Amino acid sequence: CCDKNSSDMYICVYSKYMKGLSDSGIEDGYIIRIDSDLNCHRLDMPSDKIYNFQLTEKYIYYTIYDPLYYKMTPRGIPCIEENGNKIYRASRDNTAEGELIFDGREELFFRNYFITGNYIYIDYKQFIDEAGMNWFRNVGVTARIDMVNGTIKWLNLD
Repeated sequence: CCDKNSSDMYICVYSKYMKGLSDSGIEDGYIIRIDSDLNCHRLDMPSDKIYNFQLTEKYIYYTIYDPLYYKMTPRGIPCIEENGNKIYRASRDNTAEGELIFDGREELFFRNYFITGNYIYIDYKQFIDEAGMNWFRNVGVTARIDMVNGTIKWLNLD
């Protein structure tokens, strides 16, 4: 992400293990800020397992590697929800203090999310539990979560 006001660049660095590309067991994820003079600074965040993030003018929204394990998929691999189905945020003025702003509670799963204004837009994915197996199915539905009023609006974008 690039901050248009300061020209600072923010990058998330995390281990291959957190994307299933390695079996090292290393769970390390953090955000680096690169200023206009190309100086790198690791942000002091509430977790050292940052999975991904988004930047707004006031906050850094992020997910943490906190896997939820389910049964095996039809392909014979474990069904895993890597981000724990939660979204957090930290004030850009104090990145060390974070707060939970969305908890899907193993009911509302998402693949991607996007923050704009007071809304979180999530790409909903359906959890399937069938014939002793589990998997997630993309269904082409987006949910808009109003962080102020605590409401959800379902958007079919087909």
